[in-house]
Amino acid sequence: MTAAENRRLGWAGRRPGRERPRRRWGAGLARAGGTLLLILVGLAGGGLLGGCGGGSDDGPAAAFTLDVDALGERLMTELTYRDQLAELPPTVMYTLLGISPEDVLEQKNYFSSGATAEEIIVLRAADQAAAGRLSEALTARLAAQKATYASYAPAEVLYLDGAALAVKREYLAFCVAEDGEAAAALIQSALGE
Repeated sequence: MTAAENRRLGWAGRRPGRERPRRRWGAGLARAGGTLLLILVGLAGGGLLGGCGGGSDDGPAAAFTLDVDALGERLMTELTYRDQLAELPPTVMYTLLGISPEDVLEQKNYFSSGATAEEIIVLRAADQAAAGRLSEALTARLAAQKATYASYAPAEVLYLDGAALAVKREYLAFCVAEDGEAAAALIQSALGE
């Protein structure tokens, strides 16, 4: 196969005998025990997702900021939900997730009434270490929700399988919605990808 054919098929840069087609964003999903989980990890000193530098490229350490409230609102208004979602007081969210308030600088959340597994959580962590702890808590929340809903509302597990969890530097976004791909795309857009 020629190099041009490889590029056309999305196999550019692969060694002969090890060709694999390139996957579109979201296709390289982590699967752990059937859990479909989108994880995008950006590291503070030039991570996998690189930062946005406001018009100039300051290299991998360029500042990245995210309007936590705006992303939460967009996830709430631009996606379809089967249940009425409501914002909970931060202290309730901290308890539900088992996280420390000291780890969170900003937050926006929406939770369903419990009839569905739908929820939106957007966080700004205090630092990279806190972001790691928050990411673990959100992953644990997803696993716990799957176990809970599997016993009495198994259809909800399909929505949990499509949950979007994205981490970029100290920002985290988690969304369980009817259209998980649309949620992931919206989060990806907000993170500058």
